[in-house]
Amino acid sequence: MSAEPGRRAPYSSDLRWRIVWQRIGMEYSFRTIAESLNISLGTAFNVFKTFEATGEIEFKRRKYLGIIVDSNTILLILAIVLENPYLNLSEILQKIYDCTGKKICPSTLCCVMHKHGITRKKIQHIALQRSDEYRGAYIAEVSMYKTNMLVFADETGKDARDCARRFGYALRGQTPQAPHSFNRGVRTSVIAAISSTGLIGYELHTGSVKW
Repeated sequence: MSAEPGRRAPYSSDLRWRIVWQRIGMEYSFRTIAESLNISLGTAFNVFKTFEATGEIEFKRRKYLGIIVDSNTILLILAIVLENPYLNLSEILQKIYDCTGKKICPSTLCCVMHKHGITRKKIQHIALQRSDEYRGAYIAEVSMYKTNMLVFADETGKDARDCARRFGYALRGQTPQAPHSFNRGVRTSVIAAISSTGLIGYELHTGSVKW
């Protein structure tokens, strides 16, 4: 255990050099060094091993050698994401590389998108068959009728499985479980005619299904 459990600041260079000197010059064991300097055994060992491997007494973090994202690259990222919202991170990075020849870190890409208000969310699927021209023609045709002349039909149904809840709570890494019958049992369907004034009529059908 550490001699200073609550310590968060790094040890001074002077103390680190003392660890190296006591190990090399005085040939002390790591336990003796830890007791004499009032530090943990692991600290004494790690400081000396760092000195052996690098010749330095402090561990230097490796700097990221990736490409710095400039304003033009940011605009390109935003254009790619907004024009192709269904792409994943690897596909976005590949498109950036194809356009600029730059390799960007995935975490950098996430930071850029988060900074500009782009988040990951569920996709809303839109039919390819939709047409503004046909929609305009339908609106023009429907506008010729009075509201009381319009009748809409709708169908709905339910069975015993519909009452099963889709979401629940559990500890992280575990799946919530709830007992429920997989037999859908009695199926109820209804077709209703609805106007602007309310319900006109409906047809109800109930039947059981055997598995």
